[in-house]
Amino acid sequence: MTPAPDALGWIAQRCDRLTARLDRTFSSVEQRVGAWGACLVFGVALLAVAAIYTAPSNALMNHGELYGAFASDPFHESLTSPIRLRPLSPWIAHFLFMRGQAFMAFPLLAAALLLAVVVRIARKNGLGGGEAILVGSLVALSSPVLFVLHFAGYVDTVSYLFIALAILWVGSDIAVAVCMCLALLNHDANLFVLPWLVFHAARHRTGWMRRARLGIALAIAAALVALVRHSIEVRAPVKWAPSWYLNAAYLSENALLNVRGVWLGAFMAFKLLWFIPLLAGLELWLEKKRVELVDVALSVFCGLSTLIITSDESRLPALAFPAVVLGALVLRRRVAPAPRFGRWITALLFVNLLLPQYYVGQSKPIVFYPTPVALALKACGYDPWDDWNGMRVMQITN
Repeated sequence: MTPAPDALGWIAQRCDRLTARLDRTFSSVEQRVGAWGACLVFGVALLAVAAIYTAPSNALMNHGELYGAFASDPFHESLTSPIRLRPLSPWIAHFLFMRGQAFMAFPLLAAALLLAVVVRIARKNGLGGGEAILVGSLVALSSPVLFVLHFAGYVDTVSYLFIALAILWVGSDIAVAVCMCLALLNHDANLFVLPWLVFHAARHRTGWMRRARLGIALAIAAALVALVRHSIEVRAPVKWAPSWYLNAAYLSENALLNVRGVWLGAFMAFKLLWFIPLLAGLELWLEKKRVELVDVALSVFCGLSTLIITSDESRLPALAFPAVVLGALVLRRRVAPAPRFGRWITALLFVNLLLPQYYVGQSKPIVFYPTPVALALKACGYDPWDDWNGMRVMQITN
């Protein structure tokens, strides 16, 4: 007679069943629509799950309104909009007929593609279909995707998509350079992730000749970005130019805004998922894999360094998402082979979901209601979508 499993054994069994079921489903879909088709299907599915965990906005918000207006008439807005140094997403959306309020669908489309690419990265590194879906969930159920669900119209997921594509096609000099160029034209804050991207691409090349070719490709891409930005700035002054951010008065004011909320904000970018790069870094340190350790650590550092210029304490640190993905791959390869990896990630995701999700900006936490909670509140007479899209602002007290 088989003894009854203890509590941990029971949890492990359920995690194994979930991973096995996901693996079978992924394999079935992959056989029908191919490798990329399966990744796209599950990218959309993961976005749908994220939309349950965080209620999507029903209208463009804040900067999203500026992007929507830009997409409606990019020829005029390229002369007047304060975001015209970030022209990529509005121009693409304009030609895809995602203009005005319809622009809110464009970052969500990019989010689905981002999740598909993350799943593909995991598959490319030898993970099973179920494990790859779990790795995609690490991004789907954290700030990189949840933020654009709540703050409709922000184009962060477009930047993350190009960064993820650079990871996927890291062996191609042209692909890495093009992805860097497009990311910088999408949002200038992506400049902070550039040191990590250069290091990550360089460490995947042996010999100075291959690294020199990479350097030439990146230099050409940087020159193209500078040329585009210069052509925009000479037509009319730009409010949100680098000089707007990089001056002593702004940096001092930003530091004062961040001082009380920075720790909570940085934590909320990934919550408990920060333990993944932390544990991966510890393992790489013990194994004396210094180059790979620097790769993961530099991604975290570059993401957090955005706090120098922004008071979005839990938004731009999401640029560190490569550290979570690469850290998971390290743990899968070196510490937790199947099925242990699936158990760990499933348990970590479940516990992470139990923690309320907040956005923190200017030291103010804003709750992200799950869709069922938002609908229940609406049924009780309180419409969270009418209350600044469900954002209840509470100033952090000393």
